[in-house]
Amino acid sequence: MQVLLDYFRGHEPDTLPLRSPESPRSDLSYTKALSRCRDYLGSTYFGNDKRCAMLGFLIRDWMQGRPMPRLITERMDYQRKSVAPNRFDPPKIIRETMEDVEQIARFAAPKYLACYQDVLALHLAGEEETPAIPTETLTMMLELGVSSATEVSLMNLGISRAGAVAVSELIMADDWDPRRVLAWLSEQNLDQLAVPVLIRVELTELQSREPSI
Repeated sequence: MQVLLDYFRGHEPDTLPLRSPESPRSDLSYTKALSRCRDYLGSTYFGNDKRCAMLGFLIRDWMQGRPMPRLITERMDYQRKSVAPNRFDPPKIIRETMEDVEQIARFAAPKYLACYQDVLALHLAGEEETPAIPTETLTMMLELGVSSATEVSLMNLGISRAGAVAVSELIMADDWDPRRVLAWLSEQNLDQLAVPVLIRVELTELQSREPSI
């Protein structure tokens, strides 16, 4: 970690932070952070620069709440352009994408990027600044595959990832805690919400019980 801290001290602070998943070029900030974790924290998970770039896109899309079929399709499009036609193997790409979500986005990335964020926070403290994303928030977003506190709150209340993403678009606020989400839900006519039937069922079940929060 000292080696990473020394690296930070030799670079401009605004080139180091991880960006919010919704920010422009957030994938580039993840790509750079993964390569720094490889070079200065000794990670063996992230591979060469080309793989770090691919994982940077995956992490961004995962935290944006994109469903697995879309992640697989985007990986196929990426691979189709970058490998020879005789090496393009859709079943292998499907397996690898699912493994990267579980082993990288939800396990290795939270572990190493949390360390990255903690070292960065120590460095920025000397500049009287703080990371744009708190370490705990970043870890939660990676583990759950969402990008806002409202979506995290929905999932903590028992709503599925797909449901949390859909409902957060209706709430149109990124920073609600579970209590505020429940207050909003209690005021809704669920039959009129523009969400799929299965998500409406989840919301009905949540609305019918009184979670302890």
